Amino acid sequence: DTWFVAALNCQAHECQFQFSTSFLGPGPYRAELIRDGEGGHTIAQIDAGQTIDRGQQLTVTMRSGGGFVAKFSKPTRYTD
Repeated sequence: DTWFVAALNCQAHECQFQFSTSFLGPGPYRAELIRDGEGGHTIAQIDAGQTIDRGQQLTVTMRSGGGFVAKFSKPTRYTD
């Protein structure tokens, strides 16, 4: 049970992307978020290990010309 969500911001300004995790199955999932770095850098910022449940609303801020990829997967004994 692994899911991916991705979005791009083609606008000339920063924007927020909000989505629901209603597509996830029952039980907890681990979230990994990869997005543009802070301060105009092209280095990716990775946020990992957040626990997400089905139906949660998530909001991601995307820089102009930027985007993000989120990976949702079931925890394993190696990732708990």
